[in-house]
Amino acid sequence: LDGIHQRASDHPPRITEFLDLLQSRLPADTELLRGLETYTVMPVSLQEDKGSRWFWQRLFALQESHPSPLVQGLCAALVQANNVIKVGISSDQRYGPILNYELALKIALRLAEAGFKPEQAGELVLLGYSGGGEMAMGTADYLRRLTRVPVRIITVCGVFSANQILDEVGAILTVVGTADPVAALGRLLYPGRLPWFRHSPWNRARQRGVVLRHVVGGMAHNGNHGPFSPTCRQAVVDQVMAALI
Repeated sequence: LDGIHQRASDHPPRITEFLDLLQSRLPADTELLRGLETYTVMPVSLQEDKGSRWFWQRLFALQESHPSPLVQGLCAALVQANNVIKVGISSDQRYGPILNYELALKIALRLAEAGFKPEQAGELVLLGYSGGGEMAMGTADYLRRLTRVPVRIITVCGVFSANQILDEVGAILTVVGTADPVAALGRLLYPGRLPWFRHSPWNRARQRGVVLRHVVGGMAHNGNHGPFSPTCRQAVVDQVMAALI
């Protein structure tokens, strides 16, 4: 589940290289499902949605072809703003369950298309980057109930709330960097993750001992020292593989 930069089902080159490396390390009986549109609940990307594709198609055309870097940056910021709003909705205790259920249903349908058979599956692992960590937290319990398969969560530089249903979710691994202010800001944006809110769903999961935290030295949120950069990619894949074994 990708970060807030996502605008289509395909991934940027660095994330694609990261996923290729991860896939090369996975056991033969483990399937990696890519290309989930994390920030739409319909089985389409932003620019294919019937209600708003006219807007997004024009915006993406400007982002790709306009000569002004300022206009290109503004277009990219509008995509990210849309996706940040979806993260905020997912974390909301009033409206989040609707969005999270619909996204879980979308993922379940994609799994079925990929040949997923619950009776043959050992577990599902949701891997979420940045805001995708919130979407993983939000959909995990719904996916568990839809598929009747145990679900685990792995977040990389995750920004997520303390409000999701985690009582029946398996282990949760958070991979964070020492130079990542964005993920650190997430703890302040969602104070239920702070230790003195003992009865929040997140802290109840921590009290059950299912939350593991691994720190990658020098890793930032994105860019040349982000989790998908050549300098940090291997360390992140190593942490994900250690959690899966």
